[in-house]
Amino acid sequence: MYKKLLIIITSLFLFMISIGGHTYAASYPPALEHKWTSKSFKAVDMFGPYMNESGYTTVNYYQKPTSLNNSILVYNSQGKKVYEKANDASLGTVSQVLANKNGIIINSQKGLKKINLKGKVEWSNKNLLNGGLFTTKNGDLFFSDQSRKKINKINPKNGKILWTYKLNTKDEINNLEINPKNGNFYFVTNKNVFVMNNKKLRWKVTAPKGHGIQEIILSPNGTAAIEMYNKKGYYLKVYSNKGKLKWQNKSKDFYISSGIFNKNDDFCMIDGSNQIIWFSSKGKIISLFKLNENNYLAPQIFSATNPRSIYVRYFQRDANFRSTYYIRKFNKNGKVLAQSKTKDFDFNTYTSGVYSLTHKKGAFQFKYYTLK
Repeated sequence: MYKKLLIIITSLFLFMISIGGHTYAASYPPALEHKWTSKSFKAVDMFGPYMNESGYTTVNYYQKPTSLNNSILVYNSQGKKVYEKANDASLGTVSQVLANKNGIIINSQKGLKKINLKGKVEWSNKNLLNGGLFTTKNGDLFFSDQSRKKINKINPKNGKILWTYKLNTKDEINNLEINPKNGNFYFVTNKNVFVMNNKKLRWKVTAPKGHGIQEIILSPNGTAAIEMYNKKGYYLKVYSNKGKLKWQNKSKDFYISSGIFNKNDDFCMIDGSNQIIWFSSKGKIISLFKLNENNYLAPQIFSATNPRSIYVRYFQRDANFRSTYYIRKFNKNGKVLAQSKTKDFDFNTYTSGVYSLTHKKGAFQFKYYTLK
């Protein structure tokens, strides 16, 4: 009787593994390596932490319920706090903060302002409002006015506009992306993708008649995956950084829930049914596997490595609707290589690093990790 019961329990255990995506059945090495921890700071709400191209981390927050979002924290790449100011009345509401060793650029409802790490104002430009900041790896600075379809290149030393580019289209701009490596800007509309660099339209892609453009995903090398759609469903077209069609796949309904390139331009995506698909840089399907939809809620790929491994973040809810947030590393065949989790807030993820956040007794604190 005991032996028979043991066989039943063992079989049930293995069955749970097979249907559950290894969620509870096994332990794994950590997917993250802790690097530094911020000191706690009083706030009722916050935005960030944000990772800058420079490796610096920025946070902007409300210190009190009656205050504006005008408090700022900046940390260097080693986690040392290099700037802090609460309730800066000179700013108004802050929308964006960029920082590096040369200073801090603040985008607020009162325009752009650059300060040094000691807080001294180096320049301000009150004419640049209601837009977004972009930077490249070589330090170029841009200010976008998406509603007016304009890009301004800004001199980071004095805040003056070096040149302005206005896109000539009647289409509404749904999304605006930059490739930090080569400085290409991608204007995405319902029907077109326009690519601009250094004041010139370099190339564009137009969806066929009766088709539309859903999304664009960029590779570090400038390759662009464009998700298009028609009455039959979604499909994928991939273009080089010169606008040449590299490959396409119309064989099935490729709704992209999440997608990313690795440094070799292999492309990995999660479709609408939680299936993960790897494509080679030439468009050949290399592998695919499926995540159990009951155990992997809202999965998102946020980093891809060479060889073909990916980091996926997702969450689970228990019977009391409490959430646990996970990061898992998978190889190309779906084997789980590593896992980390937290119960406080969802991870804030970037391709090279991750933040976790806690809030206790009115104070926030966050930790920074690299990917293992």
